[in-house]
Amino acid sequence: MTTRCKWGNLILDMMGCERRPVYIDRMELIREKVPAQQHTKYISRDELKNILYSTEGIDKNKVHLERGDSLYQLVDTESFDKFLEYDRTDKKKYSKRFDCNSFSTVLLGRITEWDSTLATGEIFGHTPGGPHAFNVAITTAMEVEYIEPQTDKRFKPNKNWMPWFAKF
Repeated sequence: MTTRCKWGNLILDMMGCERRPVYIDRMELIREKVPAQQHTKYISRDELKNILYSTEGIDKNKVHLERGDSLYQLVDTESFDKFLEYDRTDKKKYSKRFDCNSFSTVLLGRITEWDSTLATGEIFGHTPGGPHAFNVAITTAMEVEYIEPQTDKRFKPNKNWMPWFAKF
């Protein structure tokens, strides 16, 4: 008889006195709770550029934009908020070796692993407190939102933050 015991990201199979750790990917657990988005509204890379550059607080003459895909699925904020609830990137500890751009890179990787077609990326710029990295999304309302990967807070771009680079 096999007994399964969850321990962190490990599922331990115990047969008698034998213990054999089996790694279960946390993304599998997230996908059980939050399936990939179901809507099919996509935008082209040029539409993404136009939405981004028409957003208040984003100066097309100062923000360099890189896009890797030809089509992007708009982000449904309800599904996205559920994903953020189960993702644990915001639980990591900030340090000199794991700073804001590390948080944004890890969160973007997790988002891409969950649903690789989403109109999400990273955006870098200056805040009143100095340089900072956020994540960025184009929503089904055709609006740009930033995500602070250290807290999962979503917010609209504003004049206090001056981005210089965005990558989708």
